[in-house]
Amino acid sequence: MPKYLKIFFLLISISSIAEAQTFGFGCLGFVGGYGGYSYQDYNAAGLNEYIRYWNSLEFVHSPLDEFSSASGYRVGLNFFRATFENGIIVTAKGFYHI
Repeated sequence: MPKYLKIFFLLISISSIAEAQTFGFGCLGFVGGYGGYSYQDYNAAGLNEYIRYWNSLEFVHSPLDEFSSASGYRVGLNFFRATFENGIIVTAKGFYHI
């Protein structure tokens, strides 16, 4: 199997584990622009265990919140899209996510 296929399958398998949910639209009045809102749940058991320990210390004045989810906005631009004769489509996109 070629090396690029191994990398492709690795990326696909990693992305199938992620629990991110994204909602957006792909136009914004621009050709090739998109924007949206994303929300992700995650399990940070080790970090949350440390935070519980930290919050139990006597000198802590304002306790830390535990980590369980994140949300943010995303805007982007499609730089180019090329379709080759054999049916392969290549697209380059850039985005800013906060």
